[in-house]
Amino acid sequence: MQKQVPYMRLQIGYGINTNNDGKVNVLDVNPKLLEKMQNDPKAAKEYTQRLKDIEAATKWVDNYKKSMGSTVIVRHGYVDENGNFSNFSISIRKDELNERLRKEAQKNAEEQIEKLREKAREKAEKLLADKLEKAEDGRVLLDNDDMQIVIEAVREQEEIQAAKKQSNNANMAGANLDLKI
Repeated sequence: MQKQVPYMRLQIGYGINTNNDGKVNVLDVNPKLLEKMQNDPKAAKEYTQRLKDIEAATKWVDNYKKSMGSTVIVRHGYVDENGNFSNFSISIRKDELNERLRKEAQKNAEEQIEKLREKAREKAEKLLADKLEKAEDGRVLLDNDDMQIVIEAVREQEEIQAAKKQSNNANMAGANLDLKI
């Protein structure tokens, strides 16, 4: 019978088996149904067709999920002694486009942060270099305007660090969450 439904892995069982966690396309078939199939050629034909139909439906669902960007990571199925089918599955959606855009945005933000950092550093260094060049006896005197420039450069550095930390935290929050209600 396994040869007739190669997309599924058939097992004998009495229900959905949690030992199959992490496996996909495992189908437990009640042993009483198998017994019916062995003893009655008409039942064998009917239930074999039902298993083929389950396999076809499963393939269709997998292709649909794939077209929507999802992948089934766990699927348990069960066919009871009367041929009734039940199953559950877990799928994840890996949104590669948004993931790529998020990485590009992160890279662009880091580049902008580095440019701002360099600009603030250069501004403060230029001010201090000019002051040192004009200094008498190695003394550098900074007036209020000069101190404001240095303070502004330091604040820019701190704001850049805070923005970078916030950006990293924003990218992490919910990054692996795929929830539908």
